[in-house]
Amino acid sequence: MQVEVYSNPKNNEGNKLKMRQKGFHHSPATKEKMRKRMLNNKINLGRKLKLSPEEKERRRLQIMKYQFVKGRKLPPEEIEKIRFRMTNRIVSPETREKLKQINLGNTNRLGYKCSEATKQKHRGENSHFWRGGITQLYVLLRTISIYAEWRDAVFIRDNYTCQNCGRSRCVFHAHHIKSFAQIIRDNKIETFEQAMDCKELWMVNNGMTLCIPCHKLTETYASKMKRIL
Repeated sequence: MQVEVYSNPKNNEGNKLKMRQKGFHHSPATKEKMRKRMLNNKINLGRKLKLSPEEKERRRLQIMKYQFVKGRKLPPEEIEKIRFRMTNRIVSPETREKLKQINLGNTNRLGYKCSEATKQKHRGENSHFWRGGITQLYVLLRTISIYAEWRDAVFIRDNYTCQNCGRSRCVFHAHHIKSFAQIIRDNKIETFEQAMDCKELWMVNNGMTLCIPCHKLTETYASKMKRIL
């Protein structure tokens, strides 16, 4: 059987080695002595404290102050303190210089720009995300800058207001009156260059601003369009 060897530095007779087998159990008499000693100990963790309602409330508020509970709403004065602290935060020139020196060798920092040679090296078939060119053309066109410009032009023209229900403070979609995929089929667009030259794709008059619930009611919404295609 495995045994554990330990020394007792408080032993007046010297550091005598004692042997204790693993799985050792205290005798009932020893357990009773230990129980009585713990009863007289003021730092007994097993003792139930009798707290007044005021003390319980004070401790609860103290815990809530440092413990972020999901769904907990902060009081307005606490929100105002956080907003003031974040908006009026001033970073000293020394701290700015330290941060600059730290990020000089960090190639993963935010805002890092790759050279054109590096972009070409990891573009198209050279990219590790390449799957044989399976991305559909009308999906790819929605990720380019000219599509974002068309969408913003529709929002500005409609003054960021849903043209169906009149809501003005919500998330908007730029809806195609004539669907994007339908235009691609009618004009027989097969390449990216042909799509860029097609003026009908980028006509602002073909778009309208809709909120998400109203957009889902249209006949050419994404999930309905997939069934049509």
